[in-house]
Amino acid sequence: MDFSYLNTIGEGDLEFIQEFVSTFESNNETILAEMQTSLSNRDFDKLGKLAHQLKPTIEMLGMKETLEKVTKMNDQPASVNQGDLDFVVKKANDALVALKTEYNVL
Repeated sequence: MDFSYLNTIGEGDLEFIQEFVSTFESNNETILAEMQTSLSNRDFDKLGKLAHQLKPTIEMLGMKETLEKVTKMNDQPASVNQGDLDFVVKKANDALVALKTEYNVL
């Protein structure tokens, strides 16, 4: 994880960054749950669209390995397996914990 881009666009505005973290938390939870449902239902079109929604945030947080998985989900959703999704969920949740810790978000 690399928060340098977030710090740059936040320009030291802690309130902006805390709002980003809060938004990431709520959007992340919803998107990841919908991705699980889509994978379970084999709705690959929706899975790809959800990955596309998640991609900019993952990229903004400098999560290169996770970005590769999310890009695969976006570009080739029918090739995604449960292990891929579990990896993204874990890394996204780890990022949320790291963000909350870094920026003192409760």
